[in-house]
Amino acid sequence: MPADPSGVGRHRRSRPDSHRDLSITNSPTDVDPDLFCSRPLTQGRTQNGGQVNIQLKILGRVDVLVDGASCPPAGIKPKQLLAALLLNPNAVMPTDRLIAALWPDEPPASALDNLRTYATGIRHSLRSTGDAGISLTTFRLGYQLNAPPHLLDLSQFEELTARARAATASGRLSVAAGCLGEALPLWTGAAGEGLPRNGWLGSALDALDESRTIALEDRADAWLGLGRHAELIPELLRLTAEHPLRERLWRQLMLAQYRSGAAGEALETYATARTTLADQLGIEPGDELVELHRSILRRDLPEAPSEPAQGTAEPLDGAVAGRLAIRTDGPRRQDTGAPSRAEGTRPTPLQVPAPPSPFVGREREERLLREAVAAVGADAPMVALIRGPLGIGKSALASRVAHGLRDEFPDGQLYVNLRDCGTPHASATTLHAVRHLLRSLGRDVAPDATLAEATCLLRSVLASRRLLIVIDNAVCESSVVALLPAYPGSSAIITSSREFALTQAGRQTRLGPLDDFDGLRLLGSLVDPAVIRADQAAADEVVRLCGGIPLVLRAAAARLASRPSWSVAMLRDSLRDGRGRLDGLRLGESSLRDYLRSVLDELAAERPTAIELLRRLSLFPTRFQQSDIAHLFRADGARSATRPAVSDLETLIDFHLLETPAPGYFDLPDLIRVFASEFSIRSVG
Repeated sequence: MPADPSGVGRHRRSRPDSHRDLSITNSPTDVDPDLFCSRPLTQGRTQNGGQVNIQLKILGRVDVLVDGASCPPAGIKPKQLLAALLLNPNAVMPTDRLIAALWPDEPPASALDNLRTYATGIRHSLRSTGDAGISLTTFRLGYQLNAPPHLLDLSQFEELTARARAATASGRLSVAAGCLGEALPLWTGAAGEGLPRNGWLGSALDALDESRTIALEDRADAWLGLGRHAELIPELLRLTAEHPLRERLWRQLMLAQYRSGAAGEALETYATARTTLADQLGIEPGDELVELHRSILRRDLPEAPSEPAQGTAEPLDGAVAGRLAIRTDGPRRQDTGAPSRAEGTRPTPLQVPAPPSPFVGREREERLLREAVAAVGADAPMVALIRGPLGIGKSALASRVAHGLRDEFPDGQLYVNLRDCGTPHASATTLHAVRHLLRSLGRDVAPDATLAEATCLLRSVLASRRLLIVIDNAVCESSVVALLPAYPGSSAIITSSREFALTQAGRQTRLGPLDDFDGLRLLGSLVDPAVIRADQAAADEVVRLCGGIPLVLRAAAARLASRPSWSVAMLRDSLRDGRGRLDGLRLGESSLRDYLRSVLDELAAERPTAIELLRRLSLFPTRFQQSDIAHLFRADGARSATRPAVSDLETLIDFHLLETPAPGYFDLPDLIRVFASEFSIRSVG
């Protein structure tokens, strides 16, 4: 639902009911403040000047705690709003986003007024915090909850788990166990306990619960490494009962039992895990679990320490069980992103193809993309979309940016080419891509899982990592939304030869042809520079005949290099014939004609009438107007086609087959004109 600027756009300092929009589900309830953290939370003063202990909670029931007293806003909807704000503190949440959280299906006509009322209730609850620096601010299009991070249980959890992961990566298991021992008691129940689990808010709360489970697993690994096997067994028995599909927990339980001298129980645990996975998912255990089972049978597992190292954390709190959560309000600032050593030996995924070499031009676009994709402190996943026609260098730029940011994404870089996944727009194609990403991260869903189920799992898995995902050759919004990270920390770069709306894209870059200078630089870097210098004028014309398109320039350079006896002038002469360009320029096994035909095949499948329009437009030798198209159709006696031609025209623009150099004017790129003049609708469809 679009935001109403008139409803939320004024900042009225004198009115307590003005606020920003946000929606999330949560239910009322008291929380035990003693379970927060060992760190004191004395922040703020009462009117009498006394110190107060303050905590804003979402890891359990949504609440405002002041000196142990519960002061939550009354009602489910106000708690949902507060939960959404707590997921995104110190950042403006748009009104429409909040409305979608509170009413994911059909918001009432009074939604904006209701939000103001709920914000008033939140402000009333926050008054008890005194001058602790907590406030709810109204902006033109949303609301922002301002709060110091150390007063937020979610921020504290994030900080402690980040320190634990960094400690684990450096082998300091006792430090990691201590941090997790402080982080996990912050939880007093499921995230937003009692709130509805629907819409984006429900998904965000599910992701928090997932991060809690991960933290429990991380703590178990730390204690295994410290030799506290026997103490772990009761905890792991509870956790495997609550999460029977998590193979990591089964593996930890088997290790703890074996190293406690109960090899038989460890083998029974494996049998239970295998039966559970087969019954519920129809799959066999993964490689790590199978190999552990074999090692137990052979009794050749390496010895583990029997005594904890000095400085170990306090004993495990067996009452803390359930699913773990991860922060969703911004990238984990202190999180190194390095995978825990206890998670196994799976290599960090680095799947993005190498960029072409040499890479020439695009310096400004590359700099802006790198700054955006690696942005620190963003309150949402960063998504960059690179658009442009076939061969313009979108994938090359995406690969170059990704490789340049390898150190910014320590959990890896994933790559998926949607053109290789199946038919565009098909849900099966998207499901194939989602499962590819899951398998790259060591996870998967059952063969009969739906796209929605696979997408939820992918978002949960991504939430605990700092990854970059490169999605190549997207054709529509629905083909990429399921592949995008849902929470801050990870980023995505998407390339597309189509024009479509993508609301998640924080930066959109459109690539055009290389200018003459960069085109000549690229050509000169691919062949002997002396050959180029021998006939500069011919080289300039080759660049123009190739339209400044990097793919075509590379093909032209390859043709020249394959004919040692040719001069640049001979290459130029061969390219002056348009059909010679289509057939003579090749990259690998494919000619330029093959590349163009693949685009036309996709166009024919989606809108066959646009193919015929393209063929007709190829008759125009130069720039034309829409009125010229109408005259052309009337001359052919196709008066009924005049109106459909308008939408066909838009389709050709969306496919980057038609350019709009000026308002009301159109032009076909030279190579497209030559190719389109050769075919009829029968030859393509």
